Amino acid sequence: MAFVAGTTGESLSLTMDERMTLVETWEEVAPDFGIGVIVHIGAESILDVQALGAHAAQHGAVAVGLMPSVFFKPATIEALGAWVELACASAPTLPVYYYHIPSMTGAVFNMYDLLVEVHEKNISIDLRSYT
Repeated sequence: MAFVAGTTGESLSLTMDERMTLVETWEEVAPDFGIGVIVHIGAESILDVQALGAHAAQHGAVAVGLMPSVFFKPATIEALGAWVELACASAPTLPVYYYHIPSMTGAVFNMYDLLVEVHEKNISIDLRSYT
């Protein structure tokens, strides 16, 4: 499994075009090696998140990963839930991994509360916590 544009910050260092080209390149080569691709779709703009999610779904991703905006941090768990809901809607057939890295994102919430929030919205996500 390859986690494209995730983990080490490259997602926020690349332009939208670069991120989409990166996904398209992985789409071309990953099947030759039996590699599934998870695409990090986190961005500062929810519109960018949605565009990246739809693009990932169209280009063979097996899942998407996301984190909230790190500049305009969600102020409440409800706001974070709404962010996740909008992101999930962009790739509704793909599993979603939420990156909980409060030391990096500043989104300091109890993940149980996020599970309750997304459950109420009928969203299925996998929480991965890194501190």
